[in-house]
Amino acid sequence: MREELIKLLDKAYAPYSNFHVACIVETKDGKFIPGVNVENASYGACICAERNAITTAVAMGYTKGDFKKIYVMVSGDK
Repeated sequence: MREELIKLLDKAYAPYSNFHVACIVETKDGKFIPGVNVENASYGACICAERNAITTAVAMGYTKGDFKKIYVMVSGDK
């Protein structure tokens, strides 16, 4: 999982903080759903990697009881 998270870090958009975060949500049916943090000049419009991955999973039809594990890595962990 570490290698996948490292690759995902490059997709984060953090031009203001330069703090990249990657997240992968594992579902109970074996799917792995990625997410990264996305910054915006309007702070309230930013989205964290965890929220990005979870909302993507929800958009795919998953619900609270479908999640098995959440993996997270920040740019300093590489």
